[in-house]
Amino acid sequence: MLRLSLVLTLLCTPAFADPLPQMAGSWSGDGTARQAPDTPPEAVRCRLENDWQAEFSRLRVHGRCAVPGRRFDIDGALIDKNGVISGFWRNPDGPGQVSVSGQISGVAVNFTFSATDPDTGHDVSQLVTWRLDGSQLFFEARDRASETRMAEIEFAR
Repeated sequence: MLRLSLVLTLLCTPAFADPLPQMAGSWSGDGTARQAPDTPPEAVRCRLENDWQAEFSRLRVHGRCAVPGRRFDIDGALIDKNGVISGFWRNPDGPGQVSVSGQISGVAVNFTFSATDPDTGHDVSQLVTWRLDGSQLFFEARDRASETRMAEIEFAR
């Protein structure tokens, strides 16, 4: 019974209830990304500067990524309201700014966005997961229609 109480206490602490503050700081990482579900993945490197704004329960995400032949900025905000995520995600080389919605699940933040590529008219809606694991931050994005992995990046401080 004591072990069960200890486990429940640990699971109910703020560190498990809201991973967003722990995602603040400087991160760098690499992995793969693709422009469309039917294109091959490319190597990608990213640097992030995440800022936790406690008064708004908001994680501001600013970063720059590079794939062979081009660089692009990313920008976003994830707002936590009792485990429900809202905010925006912006990629100037893609669909621009889109609204996000989702939820916190343990040490992960899961959200979706709907968007259309302005150049091709194709649906580029995605399912996104940010997950903490010790001192690492994992980012994964999947195409909502085909569930093809669009990006997978492992970050470290």
